[in-house]
Amino acid sequence: MICIWGIKKIASPGQENMIEQCQNFLDWVTAENKTIIMPTPVITELLAPISDVAARNELMRIINTSFKVAPLDNFAAYKAGEIWNTHKTDWRDYYSDDHTLVGEHLRNRLKYDLLILGIAHAQRVECLYTNDAALRNLSIDSGLNSVAIPDIPKQTELEFKAGDTDPGNQ
Repeated sequence: MICIWGIKKIASPGQENMIEQCQNFLDWVTAENKTIIMPTPVITELLAPISDVAARNELMRIINTSFKVAPLDNFAAYKAGEIWNTHKTDWRDYYSDDHTLVGEHLRNRLKYDLLILGIAHAQRVECLYTNDAALRNLSIDSGLNSVAIPDIPKQTELEFKAGDTDPGNQ
């Protein structure tokens, strides 16, 4: 969702505040000189609903200049399979709160999450940021640090006008 809120600037009703929160988070990561990976399955999810070629190309330009694109390579696939084997009997528990996910939708969601986690492990990420509770919990249980998107206030500059007293000199 970071990508939908922070890059595409789209939010569902009631989630509009997440656009600014994600933008502040992305600005903070950039200021801290951290690298953000973009797993290739996430790129697929972002591009799939966009039919306009120019819009897809623009989104890819933003992704390529703002993120480290992380592919699904052999090691990432191995890690995804390892996570699946660890959780093949309890994986449904992670998604039990989302009653909209049933049948094929649930299996597809799990597959994407496993690919994202495999890539995150292969890239040795410090932290996986997501507001998706199922992905976050599966991530933590697979050994990755994972937290919700932090609420980082927008940094503003204070302006002193002529005649104002400098509070540091009082």
